[in-house]
Amino acid sequence: MTDESLEQRIHELAERPGAYPEDAYGFVHQVVLETVMRQNNARHVTALEVLEQFKVAVARDFGEWGDAVLGEWGVNTPEAVGKIVFSLVEAGLLSTQESDSVQDFQLPGVILYQSPVHAAGPMQWEGESID
Repeated sequence: MTDESLEQRIHELAERPGAYPEDAYGFVHQVVLETVMRQNNARHVTALEVLEQFKVAVARDFGEWGDAVLGEWGVNTPEAVGKIVFSLVEAGLLSTQESDSVQDFQLPGVILYQSPVHAAGPMQWEGESID
Protein backbone atom coordinates (compact mmCIF):
# COMPACT_ATOMS: atom_id res chain seq x y z
CA MET A 1 0.00 0.00 0.00
CA THR A 2 1.31 3.40 -0.89
CA ASP A 3 1.57 6.22 1.64
CA GLU A 4 -0.97 8.14 -0.44
CA SER A 5 -3.46 5.25 -0.28
CA LEU A 6 -2.94 4.92 3.49
CA GLU A 7 -3.46 8.65 3.99
CA GLN A 8 -6.61 8.58 1.83
CA ARG A 9 -8.15 5.70 3.79
CA ILE A 10 -7.32 7.38 7.11
CA HIS A 11 -8.84 10.62 5.82
CA GLU A 12 -12.02 8.74 4.90
CA LEU A 13 -12.18 7.19 8.39
CA ALA A 14 -11.83 10.59 10.03
CA GLU A 15 -14.67 11.98 7.89
CA ARG A 16 -17.20 9.53 9.36
CA PRO A 17 -19.68 10.89 11.94
CA GLY A 18 -18.31 10.52 15.48
CA ALA A 19 -14.83 9.63 14.20
CA TYR A 20 -11.50 10.49 15.77
CA PRO A 21 -9.08 12.97 14.14
CA GLU A 22 -6.86 11.75 11.30
CA ASP A 23 -3.76 12.05 13.48
CA ALA A 24 -5.25 9.61 15.99
CA TYR A 25 -5.82 6.96 13.30
CA GLY A 26 -2.35 7.46 11.86
CA PHE A 27 -0.74 7.29 15.28
CA VAL A 28 -2.56 4.10 16.30
CA HIS A 29 -1.76 2.51 12.92
CA GLN A 30 1.93 3.24 13.48
CA VAL A 31 1.74 1.91 17.05
CA VAL A 32 0.29 -1.40 15.86
CA LEU A 33 3.07 -1.73 13.25
CA GLU A 34 5.67 -0.96 15.94
CA THR A 35 4.08 -3.56 18.22
CA VAL A 36 4.32 -6.21 15.50
CA MET A 37 7.98 -5.32 14.91
CA ARG A 38 8.76 -5.45 18.66
CA GLN A 39 7.21 -8.91 18.78
CA ASN A 40 9.64 -10.10 16.09
CA ASN A 41 7.12 -9.57 13.29
CA ALA A 42 4.54 -11.76 15.01
CA ARG A 43 1.50 -12.53 12.94
CA HIS A 44 -0.70 -11.55 15.88
CA VAL A 45 -0.33 -9.14 18.77
CA THR A 46 -2.64 -8.78 21.75
CA ALA A 47 -4.61 -5.74 22.83
CA LEU A 48 -2.39 -5.45 25.90
CA GLU A 49 0.77 -5.48 23.76
CA VAL A 50 -0.68 -2.73 21.55
CA LEU A 51 -1.64 -0.65 24.59
CA GLU A 52 1.82 -1.05 26.14
CA GLN A 53 3.44 0.17 22.91
CA PHE A 54 0.86 2.96 22.70
CA LYS A 55 1.96 4.23 26.12
CA VAL A 56 5.63 4.12 25.07
CA ALA A 57 4.90 5.92 21.79
CA VAL A 58 2.85 8.67 23.46
CA ALA A 59 5.67 9.40 25.91
CA ARG A 60 8.29 9.25 23.14
CA ASP A 61 6.43 11.35 20.58
CA PHE A 62 4.61 13.87 22.77
CA GLY A 63 6.51 13.94 26.06
CA GLU A 64 4.86 16.07 28.69
CA TRP A 65 2.17 17.05 26.17
CA GLY A 66 0.93 13.46 25.83
CA ASP A 67 -2.10 13.94 28.04
CA ALA A 68 -3.11 17.10 26.15
CA VAL A 69 -2.74 15.41 22.76
CA LEU A 70 -4.80 12.39 23.80
CA GLY A 71 -7.43 14.71 25.26
CA GLU A 72 -7.58 16.73 22.05
CA TRP A 73 -8.07 13.51 20.09
CA GLY A 74 -10.63 12.12 22.55
CA VAL A 75 -8.50 9.03 23.06
CA ASN A 76 -8.64 8.71 26.84
CA THR A 77 -9.34 5.02 27.38
CA PRO A 78 -8.06 1.66 26.16
CA GLU A 79 -11.50 1.17 24.59
CA ALA A 80 -10.95 4.26 22.42
CA VAL A 81 -7.69 2.76 21.14
CA GLY A 82 -9.59 -0.47 20.43
CA LYS A 83 -12.26 1.40 18.46
CA ILE A 84 -9.54 3.01 16.36
CA VAL A 85 -7.81 -0.33 15.79
CA PHE A 86 -11.02 -1.97 14.62
CA SER A 87 -11.88 1.01 12.39
CA LEU A 88 -8.47 0.51 10.78
CA VAL A 89 -9.31 -3.19 10.37
CA GLU A 90 -12.65 -2.33 8.72
CA ALA A 91 -10.80 -0.01 6.35
CA GLY A 92 -8.46 -2.84 5.35
CA LEU A 93 -5.40 -1.20 6.94
CA LEU A 94 -4.90 -3.85 9.63
CA SER A 95 -6.01 -7.42 10.07
CA THR A 96 -7.22 -9.48 13.01
CA GLN A 97 -7.92 -13.05 13.91
CA GLU A 98 -11.48 -14.29 14.04
CA SER A 99 -11.35 -14.42 17.84
CA ASP A 100 -10.28 -10.75 18.18
CA SER A 101 -12.80 -8.10 19.17
CA VAL A 102 -12.91 -4.52 20.34
CA GLN A 103 -13.85 -5.89 23.79
CA ASP A 104 -10.26 -7.15 24.07
CA PHE A 105 -9.35 -3.52 24.76
CA GLN A 106 -11.63 -3.28 27.80
CA LEU A 107 -8.80 -3.56 30.29
CA PRO A 108 -9.50 -1.77 33.58
CA GLY A 109 -6.52 -0.08 35.15
CA VAL A 110 -4.49 0.27 31.95
CA ILE A 111 -3.01 3.77 31.75
CA LEU A 112 -2.48 5.25 28.28
CA TYR A 113 -0.16 8.03 29.33
CA GLN A 114 2.28 8.66 32.10
CA SER A 115 4.26 11.87 32.28
CA PRO A 116 7.92 11.25 31.41
CA VAL A 117 8.78 13.10 34.61
CA HIS A 118 6.94 10.49 36.65
CA ALA A 119 7.57 7.46 34.43
CA ALA A 120 11.18 7.08 35.52
CA GLY A 121 10.30 7.32 39.22
CA PRO A 122 11.85 9.76 41.66
CA MET A 123 15.08 11.42 40.58
CA GLN A 124 18.24 10.41 42.38
CA TRP A 125 20.90 12.85 43.47
CA GLU A 126 23.99 11.38 45.11
CA GLY A 127 21.97 8.46 46.44
CA GLU A 128 19.12 10.55 47.83
CA SER A 129 15.62 10.68 46.41
CA ILE A 130 14.31 14.02 45.20
CA ASP A 131 10.50 14.13 45.05
